[in-house]
Amino acid sequence: MYKHHFLFRLILPYIFIFPVLILSLSNLNAALPDSLEVSADELSFSQDDNIFIGRGNVRIVHEDIIILTEEIQINTTTLDVISRGNTQFQQGEFIWDGNGVSGNLNTNTFELGQYTTKFLPWFGSGSHINIDQSRTVEGKNIKLSTCEFLHDDKAHWCMEAEKIVYLPDGKFKAFNVIHKIGILPIFYSPVISGKTNQTSGNFHSSTGYKSDFGAILTIAGDWEVKKNFKTQFGSAYHSKRGTAFFNNSNISTQFGLTDILLYGMHDNDPLFDSKIAGNKFNGRFQSTTNRYRMKLQHQSSFKNNIKFMVDADYLSDYDFLLEFYKREFYKNAQPTSFLELGYYTDNAEISVNYRPRLNDFESVVERIPELRFDLPRQQIANSSLYYKGESSFAKLKMNWREYDLLRNGGLAELRDYETQRFDSLNLLYIPFKLKFINIVPRLGTRVTFYSDSSKVDVTQSQLDKNFLIDDPKATRNDPFNATNYDNKGGEQSRFAYEIGLEASLKIASDWKQNESNEENLNFKRHIIQPFLNYTFIPRINVDKDNLFFFDEIDRIEKTNFIRLGTRHYFQKKFNTRISNVSRMENFLDIYFSPEDNANKPGDFGTVIEIFPTDSLSLWSKILFDTNRGDVNIINVGSTMESAKSSKLDFSYLYRQSFTSRYNYSMGSELTQIQTPNFMPTSFFTNHSLHVNYTKDLNSKTSFRVRYFFDLEREAAARQTYEITRDLHCWVGSLGLEQNGDDFAVYLLFYLKDFPKFKIDFGS
Repeated sequence: MYKHHFLFRLILPYIFIFPVLILSLSNLNAALPDSLEVSADELSFSQDDNIFIGRGNVRIVHEDIIILTEEIQINTTTLDVISRGNTQFQQGEFIWDGNGVSGNLNTNTFELGQYTTKFLPWFGSGSHINIDQSRTVEGKNIKLSTCEFLHDDKAHWCMEAEKIVYLPDGKFKAFNVIHKIGILPIFYSPVISGKTNQTSGNFHSSTGYKSDFGAILTIAGDWEVKKNFKTQFGSAYHSKRGTAFFNNSNISTQFGLTDILLYGMHDNDPLFDSKIAGNKFNGRFQSTTNRYRMKLQHQSSFKNNIKFMVDADYLSDYDFLLEFYKREFYKNAQPTSFLELGYYTDNAEISVNYRPRLNDFESVVERIPELRFDLPRQQIANSSLYYKGESSFAKLKMNWREYDLLRNGGLAELRDYETQRFDSLNLLYIPFKLKFINIVPRLGTRVTFYSDSSKVDVTQSQLDKNFLIDDPKATRNDPFNATNYDNKGGEQSRFAYEIGLEASLKIASDWKQNESNEENLNFKRHIIQPFLNYTFIPRINVDKDNLFFFDEIDRIEKTNFIRLGTRHYFQKKFNTRISNVSRMENFLDIYFSPEDNANKPGDFGTVIEIFPTDSLSLWSKILFDTNRGDVNIINVGSTMESAKSSKLDFSYLYRQSFTSRYNYSMGSELTQIQTPNFMPTSFFTNHSLHVNYTKDLNSKTSFRVRYFFDLEREAAARQTYEITRDLHCWVGSLGLEQNGDDFAVYLLFYLKDFPKFKIDFGS
């Protein structure tokens, strides 16, 4: 009896409670939307106020929102939610960890209290967040960093903002921002904007010291004006020179790209090397206090065949690039400004080029404008003939530099000259094979019309002296007198012809391995290609010395020479991959005219490239004057990498003072070793050695040294020492540099996640 009574007491609660619970949960499920998933260790529901309560490992999923918390209350009528305890709120890629969240699942509006957040590579923390119905997030008192130590209040760097607004597309704006390194404030921004997934920082700062500029402080910020429009504004303070302001903008469209650079400053102490009548001069140019640069680069493509390009670089003075953009100056001291519209296909190229002079301190061949029509080498119908054509019509003007100081002693200055020029080159190739020898005879004609020419001869020697006079570094006491063209020669029609022939044969030998396995057959191959290239240009009906010089077209003269040579290719095959192990070309030029070089050998050249392994490459270029028995050029170099994470690059150059030879061909390309082929050019002695060595000292530290030795003066002209250290979320570099008499020390930091975000201490 007692046993049955106990069983009845055990079953009775389930008889009454379980149906009620089932009914309550059924009511809850009926009240909640289908898109809402709820799970917890404990679930309860109050029918009086329609409140659902979950406790322990609560998980709420609604659309792309996930809430993980210790306890949550949901009003099944209004879908208001309140969580308590440790809470993780996730919406899309954003994750917030805090002590509670409240909001409405129907409108997707939420409020979060004290929180931390993570949306890689960013980490954040703050005191309050609101999320509105449009999914715009507004946070108060927020800290942001790419350093995960932010959540422990030990970030290596961070941005502290009074308010920050995130938009659903990932853009953000932060207001009243203090940038910090550790706990040290370094910069204040009233507002910054960007994207959470952007790949560059939005703040740049550098400081340092240079002898010519004094203490330097540069500050810049990036803004994304529109999706395809990014811009950077900044200023640079120089204690000795003044404050500069600059702007970089980048605009991209479906058709092309546009880059704009603006830079300007009032220079309190510009460079000068002399004073005349109270005015400062640097060389033969007067020093200017208003320094500026306006640069525009644009390139667009339409239908893959039509291209439009603009390059315009307007500078205040000749020394601007040397002082403010030194790396650009050493690569190209005189940037080209032009406008070009062209139609390009595999079979034809038509273009209009307009090249004016923007800076009066530059010497420029102006093309205002030039129309070109080029036909690359192509087969004529189904015949054995191939044709190549180049035609152009241009108004050309040689615009020499306008110096502020005249030459001493009444020495003549260079005078501008101009003409209209029509030029048409037509080449015919007739390739055929004679047994195993490939032979390609060619016949070319070139017709060139000049609307003006000179009665006065300007020889090659005189033209070389004109170039020396035009050198901006030349002194006013330069003894050379300018030899100027006049414009009394009238119209000229020049006819030039070329007869030439190329012949070559190919000899190959293989050393096979693994002959038993044809699928994985490995071999080494040596290919030898002897060749000759003969060029004959008869005497021209108009002497080149009376034609205005603009480019190689104007310097064509009688020539008669043959180039003999061999090309060697050493290849290896592993499985199905064939690669070059080394390449070598040797050539010898033999001249039959002009008369002073008749039947005399010219230059012997050799070019060697060796790739024994993926981590080692070597190259050498040698030019030897066989007639005089002198070595004109020796240029060798190597790149070596080791398994111990070190890399060595070096190049050695010896070049004696010499004048190159004329070995021009209108219809074939000839290998040149540091010399142009269209006109003899005089070179000065250069004896130098470049060394660049990098070594990883450990997994976080690397060391690099760079040397440029001027062996002619037996001195290290330039040397740099740099040590780089991985500092968790930062990379730091400490460097020493000596360039001539200038000495610099710099300290640079940049974020690993955002390598364009830099703080640079030094010059």
